[in-house]
Amino acid sequence: MNALADQAPGFVWRLQDKQGGATNLHPFGEDVLVNMSVWVDIESVYNTVYRSAHIEIMAKRK
Repeated sequence: MNALADQAPGFVWRLQDKQGGATNLHPFGEDVLVNMSVWVDIESVYNTVYRSAHIEIMAKRK
């Protein structure tokens, strides 16, 4: 999913560690996952989340 976002139109930046992910970062404790990204506008985020392969992952979540 990170690669999808990194290449998406309107993507600017995302929080990541030296390995390129953010799942090892725990600034609020071990039970909290952190995800942060910067986009040029809300339409770019919407298109990536709801009009790309990302929607398949969202549909599988609990």
